[in-house]
Amino acid sequence: MQKKDIQILIVDDDETMGKAMKAALEREGYSATMVSSSNEALSLFKVHDYRAVISDCMLPRIDGVKLMEQMRASAMNEFYLVLVSGIYKNRDYIREATARTNAQLFLTKPFDLEELTTKINEHFAGEIDTERTPLQKLLTLATPSRGDRQRALSETENIHGYELPFVYSNIAQSDLSGVLTLSAEGRDDEKIYFSKGKIFRVHINDKESYFGVLLIEKGFTTPAEVEAGLALSDSSKPIGKRLVDINSLSPHAIQVIQMEQMMIRLSKTVQDTHLTMSFETQPVTVEEAYLESTQVYPLLSDWVASKISLDWLKSTYLTWLDFTIAPGPNSASMASLSQLHVAQNTPGIVEQLKGQPTVQELFENTGANEEDVYRSLHLLLISGAISLGRAAQNQSDFQRRLQRVLRVQKDIEGKNHFEVLGLSQQARPNEINRAYHDLAKALHPDKVPLHAPDELRKVTEDVFARINSAYNVLSDQKGRLNYLKELEHGKVEEALAAEENFNKAYRSLISGKYRKAYERFKEVHAMKGHRADVPAFLVWSGVKAGGGQKNPVAWEEKMTKLLSQVPPEDRHAVPYYMARGMYHSFMGNFDKSYKYFKNALAQDPNNIAIKRELASLKSAASQRKQKGALSGDFSSVVTKFFRGKKSS
Repeated sequence: MQKKDIQILIVDDDETMGKAMKAALEREGYSATMVSSSNEALSLFKVHDYRAVISDCMLPRIDGVKLMEQMRASAMNEFYLVLVSGIYKNRDYIREATARTNAQLFLTKPFDLEELTTKINEHFAGEIDTERTPLQKLLTLATPSRGDRQRALSETENIHGYELPFVYSNIAQSDLSGVLTLSAEGRDDEKIYFSKGKIFRVHINDKESYFGVLLIEKGFTTPAEVEAGLALSDSSKPIGKRLVDINSLSPHAIQVIQMEQMMIRLSKTVQDTHLTMSFETQPVTVEEAYLESTQVYPLLSDWVASKISLDWLKSTYLTWLDFTIAPGPNSASMASLSQLHVAQNTPGIVEQLKGQPTVQELFENTGANEEDVYRSLHLLLISGAISLGRAAQNQSDFQRRLQRVLRVQKDIEGKNHFEVLGLSQQARPNEINRAYHDLAKALHPDKVPLHAPDELRKVTEDVFARINSAYNVLSDQKGRLNYLKELEHGKVEEALAAEENFNKAYRSLISGKYRKAYERFKEVHAMKGHRADVPAFLVWSGVKAGGGQKNPVAWEEKMTKLLSQVPPEDRHAVPYYMARGMYHSFMGNFDKSYKYFKNALAQDPNNIAIKRELASLKSAASQRKQKGALSGDFSSVVTKFFRGKKSS
């Protein structure tokens, strides 16, 4: 049932108030009728199936309480009743009127219309089938056409930042040309340009270039050459053009770096926030540097691993658990997509998907870590390898339903109201309503059959009470603002605590107390508000603390997963370089380890910890050379570096 199918009758001789209530309910999507007399109300009530009635207690000729008694007596079906009054406000009257009419709610004028709509929404939450968003509908299409993709993008106005990877994936899988504009309150618009599916320009508010860092990281130039380019008098030219002018850089390198810059900027748009999105098709000419679909898919894997929260994934898939998983529009690429690092964490998932299980069955039968399944499922879905088919009809498996609700109960424990509803703190009222109704569709107690076990009913009621509590606060504007202030205060405290613990861990790391540093970084990683690059520090300190000596295979897997959790925009800084260097040292790839440590030193030439690792590599290289165990290539690379010569 849709909201528009629910008819609501308003009886109030105060025309201004009556029209205001009617407009508020219609904005919510309900069908509302307003009358001012009891006779007209009775006439309409006889011929229409009103699911809710809102009546003033003082009406001409007959009071509202008597009118409602008559309606209750003649009603073929139950209806939700709200009594309102600007005259009768004492408790005794309210108690008596409510009892005589069996009213569910009594509001005294003046009242906040949002309170009325919230209560109406709560009452009908279990009956309303919320319409899927345009992007959600795309997930159910096995072979979406160009027009399907274009309509979905054009019709999408409000979007969570975690949905952007799916938007970019759709662009990459199409031949659409145009501009995608992302807007948020208090900041300039961000624009992504694409031509026939190729993303070729990304304009975001963050002005950090990364150009010099990327040039050095890719081996196109040296720190000294970058400094020489920056010192040139013609500062109007970009650094890349200046380096080309002094023959320190190939023009081709600029194109490569521009592509890397676009990847970083795209990654920065994927945030836990709500945005306004507009998509405009227009003919545009692709530039020299652009990203094709084959370059976007690894980015999807990076974003799913490092940017999208597990809480958001759980909330998103809660309403899809009973849907089967079918082949998607990009199913021919399943073999290559399943090799992306996120999907590799669930090695049995491809075989499981061949049987077209429901989402719930996939979680039960894959045998992998639940978080890994969520992330693999999401990657394969947004990349088009799979789609969501039909909803399974079997609702009588009460044990499975109980386990599902118990898992939800555990997941929302200790969460704030926004997290309970799967929302960012910038969510708008319509997004709060949608999230609430999506959850109600899956978890409303009215959805539990009468013959279901008592435990299932009780747990469902407890879970939905928590959801209701969150919705009641967030749907009230004043309550939401006060709650945001509380959260902001708590957020600051969490960030300060995480920063304090991080500083302690870092001091231990730099002073060589590696075991203590590793344990402290683990504590920081478990805290809210920690830095995004903490996983890199875990790898760095973990290797130095001797991790992996007992089980090197498990340690390698752990390091790989931790490194994937560092967002792409944070992978061009000293902590990540050091972590990668440590990883390769552990794996015995000393040439790669050397290159990462060298990149770290280029950014922080005075860092003692970096110099210590390079000195250790030099010493190890010398010892291995003497024993004939070190390759000539690596030996020569290290020797050249420590002689101060330019490396190749």
